Amino acid sequence: MQDPDGIIVWSTGTYQEIVPLEKIVTTDSFADQNGKTISANSVGIPAEMHDDCVSAWNSSLNKFQVLDEKIIRFKILLPSVR
Repeated sequence: MQDPDGIIVWSTGTYQEIVPLEKIVTTDSFADQNGKTISANSVGIPAEMHDDCVSAWNSSLNKFQVLDEKIIRFKILLPSVR
């Protein structure tokens, strides 16, 4: 990913479990350009912002959950939609 100032931030992760149409379990970490996991601090995120980062991720995941629930309700109302 490249930020507006041109700074490139790499990430890495693995899919640990995939259940089609049900669940995806994955990891996500900051990385160097070779894929080696590094700390958030090393890309400029201060340690004291950890809780804010966790809160932001949880907010994003909650929005995905709400969207998923809406899609499920839509499919129940219109079973022919795939």
